[in-house]
Amino acid sequence: MTLARPMRAAVLVVLAAGSWSCATAPDRFYTIDPRPPTPADAIAQRSQPVRLTVAVPAIVDRPEMILQRADGRVVVLEHERWAAPFADLVAAALARDIERRRPEVAVFDGARAVAPGGVTIHVELLDVTARTGGELRLEARWRIDHGGDASQRQRVLEVPLGGDGGDALARALADALGTLAGELAAEVPRP
Repeated sequence: MTLARPMRAAVLVVLAAGSWSCATAPDRFYTIDPRPPTPADAIAQRSQPVRLTVAVPAIVDRPEMILQRADGRVVVLEHERWAAPFADLVAAALARDIERRRPEVAVFDGARAVAPGGVTIHVELLDVTARTGGELRLEARWRIDHGGDASQRQRVLEVPLGGDGGDALARALADALGTLAGELAAEVPRP
């Protein structure tokens, strides 16, 4: 009986160590890189301020990355996380993408006021779905207000996912947002 206790204790230590190593898988954090990846030419002053607001669906506005399986089930990638709130990353990527395409434009977040007659872009992501083994689907609706004039559009973008991990998801989202930013930049009125 005295031999069984040390054996039981050893088994408990091994089990505890095994569960600790599983529970401490490292988290990996991702950002959304601006597209195009090359910086715009530096200019002394950006002459056209643009205010940008972004709304995202609650299911993806979370730290963990989300994938959807073919059977409709949602998979939460517990250790694949966004480095900041998802809506903030989307807004930052869109802002930098627009500025790279339009060097005269300075994009500010929605909290800043724009001078009367300025430009405001309201972007609402209606759906962001990444399907395992498939593509990333981004459905966006936007409105551009400029001095009382407003235009509204909606678009669905599909980008190959290229894998089921965080790297592939971040790349595909950056590509989709880059395409969206290109359309937004083209629609911002010239000063």
